[in-house]
Amino acid sequence: MIKDNDRKLLIIHDPISPSNMSSHNLDIRQYSYSCAIKSYSRVLYSKSYRETVCTYKFLSRIINGVKIFLSSVRIATKATVLQRRYKVAVFNPNEDLITFITLLIIRKLIGQKWRLISRFICTRDRVLLNIRPQNIGQFQTLLKFFTSPSDKFSAETNEYADYLSKLFNLQVTHVPYPPIDLDIGGKSTSSRKNIVLVPGAARKDKGFTELPNLVRNLQNLNVEFEFFIQGTNKEWPGYLDVMDELQKLPRVKILPSYLSNEELSRTLQNSSVILLPYFKTSYTFRGSAFARRGMYLGKVILASEGTTMANDAELWGFLAPLHKVTSTKTISDNAFENYKKGRLLAKNAKLIWDLALQ
Repeated sequence: MIKDNDRKLLIIHDPISPSNMSSHNLDIRQYSYSCAIKSYSRVLYSKSYRETVCTYKFLSRIINGVKIFLSSVRIATKATVLQRRYKVAVFNPNEDLITFITLLIIRKLIGQKWRLISRFICTRDRVLLNIRPQNIGQFQTLLKFFTSPSDKFSAETNEYADYLSKLFNLQVTHVPYPPIDLDIGGKSTSSRKNIVLVPGAARKDKGFTELPNLVRNLQNLNVEFEFFIQGTNKEWPGYLDVMDELQKLPRVKILPSYLSNEELSRTLQNSSVILLPYFKTSYTFRGSAFARRGMYLGKVILASEGTTMANDAELWGFLAPLHKVTSTKTISDNAFENYKKGRLLAKNAKLIWDLALQ
């Protein structure tokens, strides 16, 4: 803990509140607060605008972009006023390019010294993947001019941290999804049944269309399947056909489209395996909160080769490669060892978060 924290203040800034009730944003905000309160005398939440969802996506992007800009200007003003009394830092746990650029420019123009702590997760900031090679040098020059040595930058996955470190020509550390289930009293135990859980939104990029075939293949191993499937605001073509096919399969349970955090935590605890058939094209840099939550609870991760969650699970010894699964015997055999590894991984992640917010 920092000794001179009596004059330090952190603003947790998340400009847009997602319309999706199952979003992990609130969990991240709350966990950030619990970590930051150890190192700062005051921790404040910024006011978030409600996300606008329209029939026309381009219109939603414009409206939400304006909201993010206005929110960022307001936070810059607030940080400037509070800087007179505190050493201020602004933390965005889900960084976006509009906020990032707006805060950097305003701080430079008015000569302020409040710090930026930015965590990139490859969602609102995906445009960073599209910067042309010929523009990287100019981009790095601008960043060097606008950033401060006291700023901190991080990313949710190792892959994205490596990519941004090269793109920014600055240090970008790995700050994974936090162990939130431990904070709500979660206790991981070995399940009596081999339950395979498929959590998260039922989207194409998450391999939802592949599930019927995957279930059929894995049912030959006598595994009981339990699916947690979040409904979508707008059903995509083929969604109902896949859902109907899944419901006809034996030993398959379709859970409600929304579960509270406590319900989801219990569901994760009661599972043996977390199945994440995400497409590599969408998850080369982007991470999965469910993968980390499962690993913290000692669960085996069944994931597509080349995705960030497969690489992360393999690094820590939780991976069962999706295309190589032939037996579930090791799942029950290694349950206790995985449980202990999960607790150690959670302890490691907690330390990373404490350091990241100092």
